[in-house]
Amino acid sequence: MKAILVEKPLLGQGRQGRLPDWLRIKKALYALDTFDDNMCLFRCIAVHRGVRPDRCTEKAVELAKQFVGASDQQVQLLHAVECTELKKVEEKFKLGIRVYEPSEDGTWRLIRQPAHYEAIGIEPMTIGWYNDHAFLIKDIKKIANIYACAHCNQLCTQAWNLQRHADRCKSGKTEVI
Repeated sequence: MKAILVEKPLLGQGRQGRLPDWLRIKKALYALDTFDDNMCLFRCIAVHRGVRPDRCTEKAVELAKQFVGASDQQVQLLHAVECTELKKVEEKFKLGIRVYEPSEDGTWRLIRQPAHYEAIGIEPMTIGWYNDHAFLIKDIKKIANIYACAHCNQLCTQAWNLQRHADRCKSGKTEVI
């Protein structure tokens, strides 16, 4: 048996096509997947900071240069940002990134909660991840009906309940006291 372990890119890879229509029609999110590059995350950060979604390319390239420390040509060849690099992105740009993954049945799974963003007074940026695309979520309460924990699959009907649960979840492990 041969096993090849790879870290699947979390964000970017704009070559997978557009987001499906059941996601695209939601009014409480910005679908920034119409570009053929790997800068979904940087576009989300730019829009989160107040740039118009239709004019976010220049700011996204600038943010990518800051993160990688690269020239224009190297930014064009930028790889997709992976899960393990989100902490570096948070530290570099001084923000918290909360990541949800949608499913067609209307359940939104919280797959990443930023650590200690409340202690330093940062309002977290909420993004969604679907089929290697990142999109910025304006208001998660207007999009989702049911929220699920990524570790233990506990269902919640309100986003704040899931966020509180995520802080206390034992990652699906049983703890005997």
